[in-house]
Amino acid sequence: MPVFICQGCGSEHANWSGKCPHCGVSETIQLKQSADRMLERVIKGKYKIIRKLGQGGMGAVYLGVRVDQEFKKHLAIKVVRSGMDSGEIVARFRRERQILASLDHPNAPGEGEHSL
Repeated sequence: MPVFICQGCGSEHANWSGKCPHCGVSETIQLKQSADRMLERVIKGKYKIIRKLGQGGMGAVYLGVRVDQEFKKHLAIKVVRSGMDSGEIVARFRRERQILASLDHPNAPGEGEHSL
């Protein structure tokens, strides 16, 4: 079943009628969940991919959950696109990871959660 994400407020809808019922914005992204082979995959035995949040030039970002803990902690998992393994791309990805690791905010990942 497709998921529509409003570009104004970020709310999700199963159907799209042309405007978001929450904020009235008409721009949306449609995610086709059934076509994504990453869904439900468990990475390194502890990160389960729930759904795609978005994608860009380097790859895709997924909502994930830690499955190896009593309390399921949600997190974002970035998957780099195949072929994006040049030294420059890897260096940029590591800089992004370093910036994320330096964030100090209640909604930012905890220690050790920024690197797969």
